[in-house]
Amino acid sequence: MGPLIQQVCLVTFLIFFACSTAPVADGTETERQSTSVSTCTLYGLNSTVWFAGCVTFGIIIFLEVVFLVWYKYCRDASQNLLGVFHVVGGEDTSTSPHPKTPKAVSMKDTNMNLDLPHSDTSTSPHPKTPKAVSMKDTNMNLDLPHSDTSTSPHPKTPKAVSMKEARSHEVDVVLDRKTAHSQLKISHNGKVVEWVKQKQEPQTEIDKNDIDKHFDEAPYVLGSMGRAMRAYWEVSVKEKKDWVLGVTRATANRKGQLVLSPANGFWVIGISDGKDFTAFMDDDDVFKEITLHRVGIYVDYQERKVTFYNAEDSSLIYSFTNGPSYEDDVCPLFSPWNNDIDPIRILSIETKKLK
Repeated sequence: MGPLIQQVCLVTFLIFFACSTAPVADGTETERQSTSVSTCTLYGLNSTVWFAGCVTFGIIIFLEVVFLVWYKYCRDASQNLLGVFHVVGGEDTSTSPHPKTPKAVSMKDTNMNLDLPHSDTSTSPHPKTPKAVSMKDTNMNLDLPHSDTSTSPHPKTPKAVSMKEARSHEVDVVLDRKTAHSQLKISHNGKVVEWVKQKQEPQTEIDKNDIDKHFDEAPYVLGSMGRAMRAYWEVSVKEKKDWVLGVTRATANRKGQLVLSPANGFWVIGISDGKDFTAFMDDDDVFKEITLHRVGIYVDYQERKVTFYNAEDSSLIYSFTNGPSYEDDVCPLFSPWNNDIDPIRILSIETKKLK
């Protein structure tokens, strides 16, 4: 504002100087003498010029003072008005030809004194993936039972009962002659069954009243055992190349060629050619190679599982996890098949004690 006032004063002085140095108009000698006599002069300038110059200079000074007061008032008023919209908190309110970009509000500022977890608010051209909330954080300090929450595309198989525990539920099983195929020979004690190749007279007499109970085509025979929530028995299949063992519902089909699967009431395994193992399932059967001489069979109605063990080394062979319930009334199932005459034997409790 100072340079502007100086320029105004300079212009005023030049105008005044030009007026004071203007030549006097031509007139008669009498008029010039009259004028010089009647008009007072100072430094060669008459009083009229001095008066006009002073008035003009005073008016200019007055206008400049008014303008300065008005300008200061307007500037103060505008600053106060802008201060209303400024964010309280000591932000820089100075004006600039290049306004600053508003500062981003951080997560720390937005916590509002709440006990919120602190997170990293640094920016990056590659934003970080949000951290997953763990189950530990979501327990909310409640006394909840801890469980394994890890997910896997292959769900864990329920842990099988050890053979030692299974043997504690051993029961006595005896072959039921009324259910045997006519070419199966049953021993007198009901513990041994074998296939007879020569088809002569039937090896097992079938009573007319029991004709619906026996297997007419497939070489199978059922066993009988007491009713218990858990049952275990062992079978010797030594030197047998083909056999089938397991359990079946008492109401399962016994006529014609059988379809072995849990859906049809059969939870069975078999061996062919002495080493080719098969677990008969509803959809895809389970195959592997294994050599077995003694097989332990364990039925758990409460867990609905049928488990097979290698009774020689106590290892697990296979376990059906969709087994029968106690209401199903299942029976042991045996088959020496029809390829050789070697028998299969149910190992009774007394026989194993002697060994």
